Amino acid sequence: MKKELIGPNNLDKFLGPEETVFRMGPDKILTPGAKDILRNRGVRIEYTKETCPAPAATDACGPDAQLRAIGSPDQVRSQTCMAMTIVDLLGREYGIQDPEVLKEITLAVMSKIDAN
Repeated sequence: MKKELIGPNNLDKFLGPEETVFRMGPDKILTPGAKDILRNRGVRIEYTKETCPAPAATDACGPDAQLRAIGSPDQVRSQTCMAMTIVDLLGREYGIQDPEVLKEITLAVMSKIDAN
């Protein structure tokens, strides 16, 4: 399994501005500098066994009220991974990096998926 190094220079790619929990899967390595930044922001690190694609920064991928309202923890994890995948695709394929634009498009796509 390829691991991604997360440091101060790319931390915001993995964490939205309003998120209070950073999920660390087995596919990530967090540098001490990134840990310091998370601690200074009051962000809790949660270690998981799941892997998700690396997202661009967006609070649509975090444990916000909209995702928590979905239901069970498994549903929330599934929705979170879907949102992260959408954000990653928008960044890689279309060069979209603005967090507000990413959030708007991601929520619209997820809404369409849920409607079907």
